[in-house]
Amino acid sequence: MRILDPSDRNVLLPDDLCLRQERAEPPLPLPIDDYQRVIETPACIIEMSPERIFYFRSVDWNFTVLIEVIFEQGQWIAVNCLKNPSTSFITALLKEGKFIPGSILG
Repeated sequence: MRILDPSDRNVLLPDDLCLRQERAEPPLPLPIDDYQRVIETPACIIEMSPERIFYFRSVDWNFTVLIEVIFEQGQWIAVNCLKNPSTSFITALLKEGKFIPGSILG
Protein backbone atom coordinates (compact mmCIF):
# COMPACT_ATOMS: atom_id res chain seq x y z
CA MET A 1 0.00 0.00 0.00
CA ARG A 2 1.17 3.54 -0.74
CA ILE A 3 0.25 6.56 1.37
CA LEU A 4 0.75 10.21 0.39
CA ASP A 5 2.07 12.43 3.19
CA PRO A 6 1.37 16.19 3.54
CA SER A 7 4.66 16.99 1.73
CA ASP A 8 3.68 14.83 -1.28
CA ARG A 9 6.02 11.96 -0.41
CA ASN A 10 4.54 8.71 -1.69
CA VAL A 11 5.35 6.27 1.14
CA LEU A 12 5.34 2.51 0.56
CA LEU A 13 3.87 0.64 3.51
CA PRO A 14 5.18 -2.96 3.38
CA ASP A 15 2.71 -5.73 4.20
CA ASP A 16 5.04 -7.10 6.89
CA LEU A 17 5.44 -3.83 8.84
CA CYS A 18 4.49 -4.48 12.47
CA LEU A 19 4.05 -2.26 15.48
CA ARG A 20 6.89 -2.81 17.94
CA GLN A 21 7.25 -1.64 21.49
CA GLU A 22 10.39 -0.60 23.32
CA ARG A 23 9.66 -3.19 25.97
CA ALA A 24 10.09 -6.86 25.15
CA GLU A 25 6.58 -7.45 23.93
CA PRO A 26 5.81 -9.26 20.67
CA PRO A 27 5.21 -7.09 17.57
CA LEU A 28 1.59 -6.74 16.56
CA PRO A 29 -0.22 -5.56 13.45
CA LEU A 30 -1.69 -2.09 13.49
CA PRO A 31 -4.94 -1.41 11.62
CA ILE A 32 -4.09 0.02 8.21
CA ASP A 33 -6.21 3.12 8.98
CA ASP A 34 -3.89 3.97 11.88
CA TYR A 35 -0.73 3.71 9.74
CA GLN A 36 -2.47 5.87 7.17
CA ARG A 37 -3.45 8.56 9.72
CA VAL A 38 0.08 8.77 11.12
CA ILE A 39 1.57 9.37 7.65
CA GLU A 40 -1.24 11.48 6.13
CA THR A 41 -1.83 13.73 9.16
CA PRO A 42 1.15 13.52 11.53
CA ALA A 43 1.32 15.64 14.67
CA CYS A 44 4.90 16.22 13.60
CA ILE A 45 7.64 15.04 11.29
CA ILE A 46 11.21 14.68 12.52
CA GLU A 47 13.59 14.95 9.59
CA MET A 48 16.91 13.27 10.39
CA SER A 49 18.35 13.70 6.88
CA PRO A 50 16.95 14.18 3.38
CA GLU A 51 16.68 10.35 3.19
CA ARG A 52 15.37 9.51 6.70
CA ILE A 53 12.28 10.89 8.44
CA PHE A 54 9.93 9.97 11.27
CA TYR A 55 6.16 10.55 11.45
CA PHE A 56 4.64 10.86 14.92
CA ARG A 57 1.08 11.14 16.18
CA SER A 58 -1.44 9.80 18.66
CA VAL A 59 -3.89 7.24 17.28
CA ASP A 60 -5.85 6.63 20.48
CA TRP A 61 -5.93 7.52 24.15
CA ASN A 62 -2.37 6.89 25.54
CA PHE A 63 -1.35 5.32 22.23
CA THR A 64 1.22 7.10 20.08
CA VAL A 65 2.93 5.79 16.98
CA LEU A 66 6.30 6.67 15.46
CA ILE A 67 6.94 5.48 11.88
CA GLU A 68 10.45 5.58 10.42
CA VAL A 69 10.67 6.07 6.65
CA ILE A 70 13.78 6.00 4.47
CA PHE A 71 14.41 6.95 0.86
CA GLU A 72 15.87 3.90 -0.84
CA GLN A 73 16.14 2.88 -4.49
CA GLY A 74 14.16 5.91 -5.59
CA GLN A 75 11.21 5.50 -3.22
CA TRP A 76 10.10 6.24 0.34
CA ILE A 77 9.68 3.03 2.38
CA ALA A 78 8.35 2.61 5.93
CA VAL A 79 10.94 0.48 7.74
CA ASN A 80 10.03 0.69 11.42
CA CYS A 81 6.96 1.37 13.52
CA LEU A 82 7.12 1.96 17.28
CA LYS A 83 4.24 2.08 19.78
CA ASN A 84 4.45 4.63 22.60
CA PRO A 85 8.12 5.58 22.14
CA SER A 86 9.71 6.89 25.31
CA THR A 87 10.19 10.59 25.90
CA SER A 88 13.96 10.05 25.99
CA PHE A 89 13.87 8.40 22.55
CA ILE A 90 11.83 11.25 21.03
CA THR A 91 14.09 13.82 22.71
CA ALA A 92 17.18 12.14 21.24
CA LEU A 93 15.61 12.28 17.76
CA LEU A 94 14.71 15.94 18.21
CA LYS A 95 18.26 16.83 19.28
CA GLU A 96 19.65 15.44 16.02
CA GLY A 97 16.77 16.08 13.63
CA LYS A 98 14.61 18.92 12.37
CA PHE A 99 11.18 19.27 14.01
CA ILE A 100 8.36 20.04 11.57
CA PRO A 101 5.00 20.60 13.33
CA GLY A 102 1.94 19.06 11.73
CA SER A 103 0.17 22.42 11.90
CA ILE A 104 2.33 23.82 9.08
CA LEU A 105 2.11 20.72 6.85
CA GLY A 106 -0.25 20.42 3.93
